[in-house]
Amino acid sequence: SAPGLWLCTNSVLVSILRKEEKVVSFRAAISGIILLLAALIFVDDTDLFVSSMSPRESIESIATRTQIIVNRWTGALWASGGCLRPIKCWFYAVSFRWEGSDWKYQHKDDMDISLEVPDNKGILHKVKQINFDTPKETLGVKLRVDGKNDGVFTHLYDATTAWAAQMKSAFLYRCEASLALMTTISKTWGYPLQVTTFTWEDCERIMMPA
Repeated sequence: SAPGLWLCTNSVLVSILRKEEKVVSFRAAISGIILLLAALIFVDDTDLFVSSMSPRESIESIATRTQIIVNRWTGALWASGGCLRPIKCWFYAVSFRWEGSDWKYQHKDDMDISLEVPDNKGILHKVKQINFDTPKETLGVKLRVDGKNDGVFTHLYDATTAWAAQMKSAFLYRCEASLALMTTISKTWGYPLQVTTFTWEDCERIMMPA
């Protein structure tokens, strides 16, 4: 019954955000389809989105609206019998600044913003802010908010290296090793591919230790 209860609870939480129009629109790069998202949720992993209302809205204003949405989410979560663990919470703030002839990502130390969430006793804790060039794991994939793949590449390469070291001491026949390749590490490679921009050469390098 756990999956059913999880679905019922989170459907209500998301519907609260959607009812208050706390959603963000994304346009698919290839199809051009516009997606309206309030959150991405998988078990206990939840990503909330907030974007600017206009090209001139400041990052401070966006952070203020983000805190309101976080308060709505945590309040609804409390009402459903759950709570957040502040130590597991973090956020990216994406802002750009003009430097001479190009736009650059703004460093988190140059932003005067903060977010807070309550623990199970109602005590407020500051949420850790992650810089744009720091990879962070979300929904099982280690990504950077600027779209670069070095975090997930390192994760997959290290996983392949560790898998190869274990296989070398396993004393398996060639057919057994081939079966293990297809049923274990290859699944690790395939899961994040849809959200990466690996080249063929990148994939070859990841697979090389195996």
